[in-house]
Amino acid sequence: ARGKGKGRPRVYAPRFPKVKEEGWYMLLGDPTTHELLALRRLSLEERSAVRLLIPRYNGAGQELRTATLYFMSDSYLGLDQQYEVQLMSGAGSKGGAAGGAAAGQQQQQGGDDA
Repeated sequence: ARGKGKGRPRVYAPRFPKVKEEGWYMLLGDPTTHELLALRRLSLEERSAVRLLIPRYNGAGQELRTATLYFMSDSYLGLDQQYEVQLMSGAGSKGGAAGGAAAGQQQQQGGDDA
């Protein structure tokens, strides 16, 4: 366990020329149109909160009801995860965005495709 103030975990990478710290990417995509909807680079410590602005409509002009959320490591193979999320109705949100709200996560097979 790390104490407070120690920063992000370091990666064992003996051939990397300098100290490498863990990094993660969170991507939101629409598998029906093969479209990337949101991308965020994360540095996870003990806890993190992230806000994504999700468009209400995909590139084909259809309202988004589901999307796939991917968590991908920039350091380790086999740790990638993906979740199908149901997007809540955009009622009450402004500016054509779904407001970043998602409900009902269901885990799917993790991606070993890296």
